[in-house]
Amino acid sequence: MGSGLGNLTADPGLPTRPLDEADVARDGHGLSWGTACAGAALAAVAVGIALRLWGTTTKGLMLGDEASYTLIAQTLAQPLEWLVSWVAGRSTGDLASRMIEFMGPAGRHVGFPPGSKPGFYLLVMAAGVPLSFPPYTAVVVSAVLGAISVLLVWRIVVEGGDRKVAALSAVLLALSPYHVLYSRLGLANVAAAAFLLVAGVLMFRSLVAGGRPAEWRYVVLTGLSLGFAALVH
Repeated sequence: MGSGLGNLTADPGLPTRPLDEADVARDGHGLSWGTACAGAALAAVAVGIALRLWGTTTKGLMLGDEASYTLIAQTLAQPLEWLVSWVAGRSTGDLASRMIEFMGPAGRHVGFPPGSKPGFYLLVMAAGVPLSFPPYTAVVVSAVLGAISVLLVWRIVVEGGDRKVAALSAVLLALSPYHVLYSRLGLANVAAAAFLLVAGVLMFRSLVAGGRPAEWRYVVLTGLSLGFAALVH
């Protein structure tokens, strides 16, 4: 019994003296410091997201492109609205004739502007149908995707294995004046970057999957995200 206790006391892995007040204070200070940093990072990210979303429906439009994205998306959604009305039994006249007219020579002025890419119009159309296409539809799409981008930056770095760097990266993007500005404009820039970030997250997931069947699913989704980002801008 006595030799056992002697061995325990001599074990270098065990403390050789009781904890004093200085040890407790240091431990408590370290814990509170980590909690404070995490709270500050979370608050900064929340502020950044709020800066993107606040007032998007009331700030008005700054550029003609913001209005044109919404107007063209609304025009492109007309066949879908006619089809939904026809399925619901509401009168739409001769649906086939209206579709032919829309797609024919008389409606060809309704296509995408020269040099533009259809991805952002499709995103605005997807948001505009449930919102009934208010003038700020393109702004809402950009603001929401800008806010999601902050979380995607955090996620993509977490996939790399470092949560502290992930938090710092999210804070830097959240408070970036450049990114906040473009997130509050109804332009395609932020939307394209968001889908590039989605592709980054999926790419890391494919590496983590490492040869399992799930790897191919992530590889395919990565390619689709990259392709859609190229279609957006």
